[in-house]
Amino acid sequence: APTAAKPGNPRLQPMFTTSEGRQLMVGVLPVSLFASGHTHFVSRMAHLMHTTPYMVHTTFQYGGAQGKRHRLREGMMWEDGPEYYAKPQFLAYELDLPYSLVYPNGGKPGSDGTVPFGQRTTVEQHFALVHHQLRQLRNALALAQATGRVLILP
Repeated sequence: APTAAKPGNPRLQPMFTTSEGRQLMVGVLPVSLFASGHTHFVSRMAHLMHTTPYMVHTTFQYGGAQGKRHRLREGMMWEDGPEYYAKPQFLAYELDLPYSLVYPNGGKPGSDGTVPFGQRTTVEQHFALVHHQLRQLRNALALAQATGRVLILP
């Protein structure tokens, strides 16, 4: 027969007791950390809660497995092998982000990617980085157009 729940943890409940007296514990996983496709991609629950999910189950996605891969690619959760981008009709490039433009005032970003208040960038410094990236994009677009290829953005 099932036994009573242990106090202090409402998410974890004993479900069965074995003949040896051990308990099988069953719990409810937090949806933001163990997300369905809808709660992650549409509701954006993990993003709103400032968490990173342990897994995302691509449920109810149109297009079958191909649609699920596409959705994961868009969410930067699927990494294709180089052969996916090596087809002759594609042109891919890697973005150059010099540390001196990303963090022009020095310092080391925190674990969340932010820098201390006193090391924030000015508007001019921000646009120096933006223009550096736009030049790379312009050049890549021109090369893709000149060679009749599809540009794969980084």
